[in-house]
Amino acid sequence: MDCDLKQLLAELGVSDEIATKLHEADISSVIDFATSDPNDVRDVINDDVFVKHVETLNDDAANIVGADDVLLAARYSLGLKRRQVRSDATPPGTGPEPQQQHHAHGSEPNEQQENIFVSDTGINFRSNVQHHHGNRINITITNSTLTNVNMCLTGDHQILDYTTEDQKKTFRERQKRSSKASVYTFNGQQNLQLRGDTSFIDEVHGQALSPKALEDVSANEYYPIKTKPRALLLNNIVFSAGSRLENRPEAKSDSEKLATLLKKLGFVVTKVENLKGAEMMQSIKEFRSASENASMTFLFIGTHGTRMNGIDCFAGTDGKLISFESVLDLFTESACAGLKDKPKIFFNQFCRHEKQSKEQIKGKEDRKVHDLKDTLVVYSTMPGCSAYRNTEDGTWFVSAFLKVVKDNAGRKEDLLSLITMVNREVTEQIGAEKQEDGNWKEAIQMCDPQSTLTRKIYFIEVE
Repeated sequence: MDCDLKQLLAELGVSDEIATKLHEADISSVIDFATSDPNDVRDVINDDVFVKHVETLNDDAANIVGADDVLLAARYSLGLKRRQVRSDATPPGTGPEPQQQHHAHGSEPNEQQENIFVSDTGINFRSNVQHHHGNRINITITNSTLTNVNMCLTGDHQILDYTTEDQKKTFRERQKRSSKASVYTFNGQQNLQLRGDTSFIDEVHGQALSPKALEDVSANEYYPIKTKPRALLLNNIVFSAGSRLENRPEAKSDSEKLATLLKKLGFVVTKVENLKGAEMMQSIKEFRSASENASMTFLFIGTHGTRMNGIDCFAGTDGKLISFESVLDLFTESACAGLKDKPKIFFNQFCRHEKQSKEQIKGKEDRKVHDLKDTLVVYSTMPGCSAYRNTEDGTWFVSAFLKVVKDNAGRKEDLLSLITMVNREVTEQIGAEKQEDGNWKEAIQMCDPQSTLTRKIYFIEVE
């Protein structure tokens, strides 16, 4: 019986005797458990409560089997560890607080051990644990051809390499203070042991294609990238008390990781946080002016939002609402001839709940038919819906985008194809949102891409 199923059964309070009977019935993994016939299980263990667990897992079997972490998915299904989320439209005081583990000064936590397996696309953290305090963590790379996978280590930590005697002799134990970070590069098959108060960050992998990689694609099928593309990342984390909007500390990593990724893809990146409404518009105008010679533009807006009288709006830190249509008006061919025939990408990470107001919200200006040609707008959620962020990992949409780009690094996939994969990732998220009345509801989300692109977008090295 594998360790994940043992862990799950222990959390359910299952005795060793029952665990042995399950193993003898060829139920040796979480997937076996989730896909078992409840009647067959009843024949082995005549316990109504236990069979009910199996029925619950059966109902969610598709999500569990397809999950990166089957143990975590099973926990969510059984309500053992429901992922708590917040939406980017939640008023202050609602929604769960992030759960953090603290240890008293001078105390030593119980030493635990986690096995972390590294795939050919990066590090997969078992049990979704990204922080270990005083624990021993074994990392095993199972692909002997794996090269140049980086893991960033922050905090006080030690690294021991037990792969071979030679490496053990030549690779010295390293210690870094929390003010600095070290990067260890995995090459080939290795076995490491890490100790200490350590946070692990799987580096965001991004790789621009060389023009040679697209030799078999007609030049008319994709946008040429002859000058550096430019990106502006606007992310509001801290809101004024008068705005009546809750802070978004979990979303801070969105702009940081996006900036890392886009720089690897050749973008000139400007990242700004915590702007009032008027300041956001001013930054966007300055970005538009600075981008007229760029081959491609990318604008990310992460904040709270709503749909006011049917018009999508986003909020500054002062609570002032800005119509997204007024942003699009700045990038039309009529308003900015320098961006004509060039791709313009907009990622909107904010909620789109419908509200009615007597306040006049600026809609779209009169536009010519082709004014918004070559534009891709991707809303993180559908009209009338919430856009969620985890209390630990950032927003669902951005996390999914980073994962998809990492998983497809170096592959010949155009941006719209990647967005399709992102949508699948987002729709497979599992979460629960706390309502104003204190009750919980299932958190579900689906992206809303809107395209007037006339060619494919590939991230290409500048010629």
